[in-house]
Amino acid sequence: MSSHSWLCVVRQAEEEREPSHLHERVMEAEYAILERMRELRSCDVLDQEAAAEFQDMRSALNNLLRIKTERLKWPALQLSDTDGKSA
Repeated sequence: MSSHSWLCVVRQAEEEREPSHLHERVMEAEYAILERMRELRSCDVLDQEAAAEFQDMRSALNNLLRIKTERLKWPALQLSDTDGKSA
């Protein structure tokens, strides 16, 4: 997956208006993000651009979680930060 192709998939999920397709779009977006994270983690050194992309992906995952709770009516989850403390 190219560096920001995950972003296109996330936008498709965000823009999906058909409830019957929304769940699938969200799952596709999460998968695309996780695949890109795997790619970046396999690099020996992460530069500032990769670090910024990681932050963008984390924000996108939070937005997808919001879509799941608000639009798909999933139960709300409490996110935790990387230190394991509640947000």
